[in-house]
Amino acid sequence: MVFNLTGLVLSLSLVIVLMGFGKILKRTSEIHVGWLTPILGIWVLGDIATFWGMSWEIRDLMPSVWPSLGVGLVLTSVYYLAASLVFPDEPENEPDLDAYYWRNKRIVIGLILACNLAAFGISLALGRNWSSTVIAINALYTLGMFLALLAPGPRTSIIALLFLIAIQVWSFSTP
Repeated sequence: MVFNLTGLVLSLSLVIVLMGFGKILKRTSEIHVGWLTPILGIWVLGDIATFWGMSWEIRDLMPSVWPSLGVGLVLTSVYYLAASLVFPDEPENEPDLDAYYWRNKRIVIGLILACNLAAFGISLALGRNWSSTVIAINALYTLGMFLALLAPGPRTSIIALLFLIAIQVWSFSTP
């Protein structure tokens, strides 16, 4: 039951990012899209998927329904809030998505960073045994999130986000 609710909220988070992509694609002639917001959107999609996978892996370790439901609701709600800020609701009111990115990136990345840290801590508290490789990958991923969060310019932001996406692609392709 808990996984169904959290899966539903995570699904809605994916949908809201994909809807943002769709709105932007329909208006590419009217607005400056740039690279920052689309790459942020791709990273958020991948992070939601990896969070979902981690949730599935620890589902049997979760305590009774109520604590799991409460924590799951909080974390997935934070993901939804972050996802809702990746793209503007009304792209026609945002002629430059790079400017939109700079106004929202710290909130989006900060919320997702908080969810990742909480989820990793919770999984350790529940007794999940992580290999040294998984811990190293998570440490690199967390470092990448901090770099993306604090990146001062477009080039460093793009590099940090692409680094995070590369880790996701690697983790998706590793059994």
